[in-house]
Amino acid sequence: RNEITPRYTRHQNMLAFRDLPDESMERIFVTILDFFLQPFPGAVQKLKEPIVQGAIEVYNTISRELLPTPSKSHYTFNLRDLGKVMQGIVMVKPAGCDNPDQMVRLWTHECLRVFCDRLTDQPDRNWFCIFMQEMVEKHFKGNFQSIFAATEDEPSKIATEGLRRLCFGGWAGGESDQSYQEIQLFGREVEIGKIMDDFLEDYNATSKTPMKIVLFQFAIEHLARITRILRQPNANALLVGAVSYTHLRAHETPEHLVCRLLLEKKKKTN
Repeated sequence: RNEITPRYTRHQNMLAFRDLPDESMERIFVTILDFFLQPFPGAVQKLKEPIVQGAIEVYNTISRELLPTPSKSHYTFNLRDLGKVMQGIVMVKPAGCDNPDQMVRLWTHECLRVFCDRLTDQPDRNWFCIFMQEMVEKHFKGNFQSIFAATEDEPSKIATEGLRRLCFGGWAGGESDQSYQEIQLFGREVEIGKIMDDFLEDYNATSKTPMKIVLFQFAIEHLARITRILRQPNANALLVGAVSYTHLRAHETPEHLVCRLLLEKKKKTN
């Protein structure tokens, strides 16, 4: 990082804060989850400590191992990222997560969305997915292959291939579906593709600039991630080469009016 010179800082009031110790972060987030999980089954409520402890270890490890470089300057992680993991978890309702294995998959999904989606090359993503397998087995004492068996037929590929298909959202039930629950992608490619094609057809029927795009499997997975971001308050994402997909998903969410206004304002400004 570039050093800030004393010549510049003399004009400012400098405040420095130490990083919160793990014990303080654990107390904060366990208290939040303890209240949130009250309507959930008892077996799910017992996971509040492993959820927080595992997320803290993931955050500390990725902050230590994946440091920013000139080509990966965005590899910076802070307490806000840990909060985003918890924010994703509290989006689910008791009906959408009624057993411990499903909560483990939700926790893994949120860690992937917050941390793994920021990684730009395949070696880093593979490292993180294998690391997530270690975290699941360490903190939740479960069998990784059995918990994520529905994401891949070959057990040896679950960590590197299956976790990519792990999906939570509320779009699979149609435009009126506002829930946040697990969506099975693996083995339902034709059915999921039909749902997305219906969204695209609806968008093209109402838009002045219809899009002729092919919604292949990777595009569908990308759309699911964008949908999650649009559902969250004050959420943000840096997208490269995916503007058309973003327009489509913004069209299908309650935030679509704001997105349209921002786009129109930008066009008039230019």
